[in-house]
Amino acid sequence: MGCCELPCLGTRDSNDGNGASTCWRGYSYDIMGMIHLAKLTKKMVLYIYCLTNIDKMLREDKNLLMVTHLRQLLDLVTGMGGLIVPLVLWLTQKDQVQDMDAHGKAIMNFQISLFLLALLCIPAILLLGLGILGLIAIGIVALVYPILNAIRVSNGDPISYPFFKLIK
Repeated sequence: MGCCELPCLGTRDSNDGNGASTCWRGYSYDIMGMIHLAKLTKKMVLYIYCLTNIDKMLREDKNLLMVTHLRQLLDLVTGMGGLIVPLVLWLTQKDQVQDMDAHGKAIMNFQISLFLLALLCIPAILLLGLGILGLIAIGIVALVYPILNAIRVSNGDPISYPFFKLIK
């Protein structure tokens, strides 16, 4: 008798003489088949539990979240590093680190907002130098908010960034 048999045609309590299989409600199982079925059922239940509780399966890593916020300061050195490095961290770690998806979206919204505002300030330079004041203000905001939010993450407080919410 195999471990995965088709329905038997015997009676409810049929036996092969060695006590290896039983037939109940028209289905025949041997002992190894029942053990295999129990293991398979346990794996399926665990898999379904993991799918329904995916938020509980993510690891908590405040240090990585804090570093992700601080990596935005690369904008002040390289120009675009503050957008690219947090983007790579967000895309690679959002399924593994708790709250990385929300923090990554907030960081990307902030970086895109800063970029768009800087683009608006460039033509405003021609209007009495208002664009230069705007770029200075953007630089200060780009310096202060990542540091404040890194401190908030390390304390377990919620983060907040100003400007647009383009990625939801």
